[in-house]
Amino acid sequence: MAAGLLEQARAHLQAGRIDDAMAVARAALAASPEDLDAMLLMARILRRSGRNDIAAPMYDVILAHFPESAEGHAGLGACYGAARRDATPMPFRRWNGPWR
Repeated sequence: MAAGLLEQARAHLQAGRIDDAMAVARAALAASPEDLDAMLLMARILRRSGRNDIAAPMYDVILAHFPESAEGHAGLGACYGAARRDATPMPFRRWNGPWR
């Protein structure tokens, strides 16, 4: 079920229907809250809609559960890059990497 919803959300996103994509992605997350693809898609939709202030904490959650997610790291970096370009203040996040 969640896979079909994710495909629908991706199609809406690709067509530029951000609100529709977000609604369907929320349904996919509700159906499978631990699904990495659903979390990444929701964060990507938030970023595309300019909501980096919400997407960044979502990427933090993704990386807490899936620290090997390259898309998670790239998305978080994109949020910080957008915040710097837009001069939007974002809270500092301390790296608690595995080499401590």
